[in-house]
Amino acid sequence: MNIYSHIKKANEILATYVIFEQGTVNPLKVIEGIQQSWPHIEKFIKNTYPDWTKWLNDQLMQMNIEELVFSDDMVEESKRLIERMQVEREVKYYFHLYISLIGNFLIFHRSCEEGCDVCEGELRYYTNLGNGRVVKECRTCRMVYSGQTGERIGLPNDVVLRPSRKSELVREGIIEDT
Repeated sequence: MNIYSHIKKANEILATYVIFEQGTVNPLKVIEGIQQSWPHIEKFIKNTYPDWTKWLNDQLMQMNIEELVFSDDMVEESKRLIERMQVEREVKYYFHLYISLIGNFLIFHRSCEEGCDVCEGELRYYTNLGNGRVVKECRTCRMVYSGQTGERIGLPNDVVLRPSRKSELVREGIIEDT
C-alpha cells in the first residue's frame, strides 16, 4: 500500500471510532481510533516528526482512559479537524492536521473561554512535574499561567511539563468531577 492508501485507511478508522454523540466524545472510542489509525500514519510520519512520534508512542503506552477529559471547545475543534483531514490531499499538511487532532484530544484546553494575555494564543493545561501543580501554557509564545488563578507565572525555565490528567484538574478545581 502507498502513503495515500494508508491515509485513506486512517481516515476511515477515525471516522468510524471518533463519533460525536450529542456534543460529547467517548474517551474509549477516541483512544481506540487513535491506536488503530496510528500504525497507518506512524510508518510515514516518524521520518518527518521523530520527536512527536516518540511522544505519541509514549502517550499511547501509558494512557489511562479514565484520566481523559474533553471540553466543548475540544469537541468542536476535533470535528473541524476530522472534516479537513477527510479531504486533505497534501501529505505534509495531513500530518500537521493529524498531529493537531491528537494534541487536541490529549491536552485539555478551552480555547474560546481563555487565551494568552500576551499574544492571545491558545492555553493548554499541563502539570509541572517539579511541584505537581497544574499550569496553563500558551501554545504560541509559551507563557505560563497558574491553572487555578490564571495569574501569569512567566516563561518556563527548566520546567518539565506533561499533559494534565482529569484527576489533577478536578483536584485543583479547574473542572468538576463527572
